[in-house]
Amino acid sequence: MAKITEFDPRLKQAGRKPGQKDPATDKADFDRALKKAQAGQAGSPAGDKVSLGRPEALPSIYGPPPVVSAEAMSRTEAELAAERTVDLLDSYQAALANPTRTLKSMAPLVQEIEAEVDRIHKSLETLPQDDRLRPLLNEVAVRAMVETVKFNRGDFV
Repeated sequence: MAKITEFDPRLKQAGRKPGQKDPATDKADFDRALKKAQAGQAGSPAGDKVSLGRPEALPSIYGPPPVVSAEAMSRTEAELAAERTVDLLDSYQAALANPTRTLKSMAPLVQEIEAEVDRIHKSLETLPQDDRLRPLLNEVAVRAMVETVKFNRGDFV
């Protein structure tokens, strides 16, 4: 098989758009601009160092960080605990439906569900009584506790 070592020069011209410069002349233009920039920096009083100023004087791209109240944090934690509990309950349901899984292998999953229910209860203590999230959290916690009690009582033996 023949090795291609060089392209046909007509192909180089065909690949360029009208008005586009030849890469060889672009390199020469870049070299001239680089030498000019280097000569300008050499004459600066700082020499090779360029000062950007104080970092605190630079404007922030994102603005000041948002202030989050403790109530909003506890609400977010409660939402996350409820979501994790529902996900664990889905995994628990799939494990119960799988005939190859043993009850002993499901015990850690049940313990995780119990831990998430504890997190929900702690979050409920910090939420206001009129919060609309409370009924949902209560329902998730009750349903999860019912499943863990049934498992620990031995209903699936």
